[in-house]
Amino acid sequence: MQAGFSATRQRLRSLVAATLALLASGCATPIFDQARALHHGGDSAAGLAVLESARDSIPDRDRLLLLLEQGTLALYSGDPDAAAQHFVAASDYIEEHDRISLRDETRALLTNEATTRYTGEANEKLLAHTYAMLGFLLAGKPESAAVEARRANKRLSEHDDALVGAQFTRALMALSFEMAGQFNDAYVAARALPAATLPATTKRLAARLGSTDPRPAVPEALENATGSARGELVLVVASGQAPRKYSSHLHNGIDWQIAFPAYRSRVSPPGKLRLQFDSGGTGAYDAVSEAATTDLDSLARRALEKRAGTLLLRQGLRLAAKHRLVDELQSKDDLGSQLLAFAIIASEVADTRGWYTLPSRLELRRVPVPPGATTLTATVNGTAQTIDLTQMPFDRGPALTLLRF
Repeated sequence: MQAGFSATRQRLRSLVAATLALLASGCATPIFDQARALHHGGDSAAGLAVLESARDSIPDRDRLLLLLEQGTLALYSGDPDAAAQHFVAASDYIEEHDRISLRDETRALLTNEATTRYTGEANEKLLAHTYAMLGFLLAGKPESAAVEARRANKRLSEHDDALVGAQFTRALMALSFEMAGQFNDAYVAARALPAATLPATTKRLAARLGSTDPRPAVPEALENATGSARGELVLVVASGQAPRKYSSHLHNGIDWQIAFPAYRSRVSPPGKLRLQFDSGGTGAYDAVSEAATTDLDSLARRALEKRAGTLLLRQGLRLAAKHRLVDELQSKDDLGSQLLAFAIIASEVADTRGWYTLPSRLELRRVPVPPGATTLTATVNGTAQTIDLTQMPFDRGPALTLLRF
C-alpha cells in the first residue's frame, strides 16, 4: 500500500512540476503574445515570421492556436490562399480533437484546464470556417469558399443559441455560394438573415430563382443605387481587438480555490463606419450600402456563458479530487508531501488561451458603385482608408476588399 502511494506521489510530483512550469509561462506560449503585439501594432508580416520561427517549439496542446494565429497573420500579410489553408487545417484539427480525451481529463483533474489540448470556444470554431471562406474568396477560389460555407452552416446548427449574433458569417456564406454560382444555397443563407440585412441581395437572388421574396421592400435609395450601379464592391471591415480572458478565482483561504475563465470589462466599441464616394468634380457624397455586422466581443462572451455550467461541473469534480489528495498528503509529516499538497492547490488556474488576433467587430458591406465614382473612402473614429475603384474588375462580379481599423 505504501509502495503504491509512493509511486502515485512520484507521478504527482512530475505532473505538478510540469504544471507549475506551465503557470510560470502564463498558461500559454509567450511567443503568441509577441506575434500578437506585432500584429496589433500594424506589422502582421513580422508577427507571422515570429510564429514561423518558433513553430517547432510550440507545444502540441497549443496547435490549434498556432494555426488560427498563423492564418490571421497570413491574411493581413497579403497571402489569403495560405491563410485559408491554415484555417481549413484549424477546422480539421477541431473536428479531429473536439471530443473528450481520457488522458487530458485525467491531467486536468489533478492540475487545471490549461494543461489540456485547446480545441477552441464555440465562436472560434465558427470563425475558423468564416475566415477560411474569406481567404478563399480573396484568393479567387469561390468553390472552396462554398465548401467552408457548408461547414459553417453545420457549426451554426450545432451551436445556434451561442452563435445567434453571427450575421457576418451568414452574409459571407451567402456571398460564397453566390460567387460559386450556387444561387439556391445563396438565397437560403441570405434569407436566414434579419429582414433589414442584405435586402437587395436577397431580392436579386429570389428573382434569379424565379420567385419573389415576401420580406419588406428594399429601401428606395438602395433600390435606386443598385439599379444604376456599374458594379458592386464588397467591403469586409475588421475593427478593434478581441476580448481577452483572465483567471477569476473563488477561494476559501488556502484550503481550496476554484478558477474559471472570464472576460475583462469591455472597452469602448469601435466607432461607426462611414463610406463616401468621390466622383471627381462633383465632390464627395455618402454611399448607400447593405450591411451585416457581428459583434465578436459579444459573441465570445455569449459562447463562454453558454458553457459555464459544464465548466463549474468540471471544477467541482477537480476540487473534490484535489481535496482528497491534499488531505492525504497533508497527513504526512515530511516537507516534500506538504510542498506537493500546496502545489496541487496552487495549480488551480483557469484556461485563458484564445484566438486573440481577432477583431472585436466584423462588418460586411455590399456597396453599389455609381458610374462616375473613382474612389471610396472608409472612415472609423477619424481614421480613413481610400480605395481606388478605377481598376476594379466589376464586370466579373462583386469585387472584394479587406479593410482593418
